[in-house]
Amino acid sequence: MRFPKLKRINIDSEQELEVWLSKNADTHESYLVVTNSDNSHAKHVSKERLTEIIEQHGWKSGGAYTVGTSKLRAHLISRAK
Repeated sequence: MRFPKLKRINIDSEQELEVWLSKNADTHESYLVVTNSDNSHAKHVSKERLTEIIEQHGWKSGGAYTVGTSKLRAHLISRAK
């Protein structure tokens, strides 16, 4: 499956995600938030935790996609209406 051509935001931690969401609170664009899908990796942010954090900041998840053959996941996010 091909994922949408949107701006990619690489996130290495939950804190980094929260900072980015706070800085972009006024945007109404959709983005692909890219995380490491390997739960043993130091920079892993789980899908469940990502969803919880974005919802707390007024965003919603539109699904997740594997990026190529790597262990990266792209999570489609957009502002909740």
